[in-house]
Amino acid sequence: MRAKWTSCVVVLSVLVFSGSVFASDVIHTTATLSQGRYNPAATSVGDEAMFAGGYPYCNVVDIYDAGTGLWTTDTLSQARHDLAATTVGSKAMFAGGEYASNRHSDVVDIFDADTGLWSTDSLSQARSAPGAVTVGSKVIIAGGWAGSGTNVNTVDIYDANTGLWTTDALPQGGGRTVATAVGNRAFFHSGYTNVVNIYDPETTLWTTATLSQQRDNLTATTVGNLAIFAGGWGSSAPSATVDIYNSDTDTWSTATLSQGRSYLASTTVGNLAMFAGGTSLDSSGLFYSDVVDIYDADADTWSTTTLSQARQPLAATTVSSSAMFAGGGSMSSGASNVVDIYTLPIQSINATYLDSGFVPTGGEYGKGELTVSDEADIVVESAAGQTTYDDGSLLMATSLFADNSADGMASGLFCGGEIIIQNAAAEDLLTGDLVELELREVIDGAGIL
Repeated sequence: MRAKWTSCVVVLSVLVFSGSVFASDVIHTTATLSQGRYNPAATSVGDEAMFAGGYPYCNVVDIYDAGTGLWTTDTLSQARHDLAATTVGSKAMFAGGEYASNRHSDVVDIFDADTGLWSTDSLSQARSAPGAVTVGSKVIIAGGWAGSGTNVNTVDIYDANTGLWTTDALPQGGGRTVATAVGNRAFFHSGYTNVVNIYDPETTLWTTATLSQQRDNLTATTVGNLAIFAGGWGSSAPSATVDIYNSDTDTWSTATLSQGRSYLASTTVGNLAMFAGGTSLDSSGLFYSDVVDIYDADADTWSTTTLSQARQPLAATTVSSSAMFAGGGSMSSGASNVVDIYTLPIQSINATYLDSGFVPTGGEYGKGELTVSDEADIVVESAAGQTTYDDGSLLMATSLFADNSADGMASGLFCGGEIIIQNAAAEDLLTGDLVELELREVIDGAGIL
C-alpha cells in the first residue's frame, strides 16, 4: 500500500544514478544464458531484457529481470535464428528468422509483459534477417532475405493503437537489415550499399540518405539526437567507419572505430553508445573480436573496453541502467552462452534532515516504494533559510531500511516534470526527469534511485 506524507521535507544520504557518466566508470559483470547460441535477438520490455532464438535452431527465450536480478526462461512458438526484435508499449515482438536451412519464417511471437502471455501473428512475407524498430505506436519491420538469399524490400508496419498491420516497401535495397530511430523517424540500412532508407510514420513518406562508405553487416543504435551506423564489411575487409546523423541539425558526420569489424552488436545506455564484438581482420586472417568501442555523446569522446570473450554475432539490448551483450560464437568453444553486462555507476549524495518534524501518514510504508503527495506548497527549512515551492509536489521514498523506520526516508521536490534533490544549503544536488528515477534496492542502508 502506498503511503501519503505531510509536506515537511526531509533529505538524507541516498544513492542515485548519475546523470552523465564516463566510459571508464562503467561497471562490467557477466552472466550466462541457459543455452549457448549464435545470433539470438534481443529487446527489453519494462524491467525485463529478453534474448530469443539463435543457432543451432533454438526456441529458448532467456529473460533477465533487472528489478530482481533473476533469470528465467520461456519459449518461442517456433525455433529459429536471424530474427528481429523490438518493443512497443508492453509488448516485445520477435519477427521472422530462419527455422531450417534456407527455410524462412513469417512468424511474429508477441510477449505482453502486462499479462505475461504470448500470442502470435504473421508477417506478409516470410524472411530472415529483417530489421525492426519502434517509432511511437508503430512497429516497422523491414527488409531481410528469403529463399536462396533473395533480398526482400518488404516492410510490415504494426500499429499498436489499432492492432492492425499494413505493408510498404523500402525505396532501395533489401537483404540483411539493421534499424534504429531518431527524431520520430525510422532508419534502415539493408544489404551491401551506402543507402539509408528513412521512414516518417506521421507522413508515411520515405526519403533516403547516403553513408560515407558502402558496406553491409554493420550495426546501428541511437544516443540522444544521434543515429549511429558503425562498422560492417567494406569492399574487401571489415570497416572501422562510423556514420553519425544529427536529427537536430539534419547533418551527417563521421568517426572511426578503434578496430574495423563486421557482425558487431550495439546498444545505448545513458549517454554511452556501445559497439561490441564482431569479426575483424589482421595479417593472420579473420578473427573474432572482444573490443567494445564506447562513444560518450555528452563529452563527444571515444574510448574502449573489452568483452569477457571474443565473439560474433551477438545480441544487444539495454534494461534499466545496464547494457547487455549476449550469445554469439567463440572461435575456441563454438556457440557462446556468455552475457557481458555494463552498468552505469551510481554516485553518492550527502545531505541531512531539513525538518525534524517529518511524520509519515496514511498507511503502511515498507521498504522500496515510491509515492507522490499532491501538496501544493512545499516548505524547505535549511541553513540558507526558508524556501517555499508553491507549484510542486513532494516525492518520497518509503523506508529504505528493513525495519520500516522513518530514519530511512528519502525525499526530493517534484516541480514541473523534474525531481530536485537538495542539500542542507538548499543547493540542487541532482535534477532529472522523474521517469528516469526508480527505487531499486537497499545497499548499506541507502536506497538506489
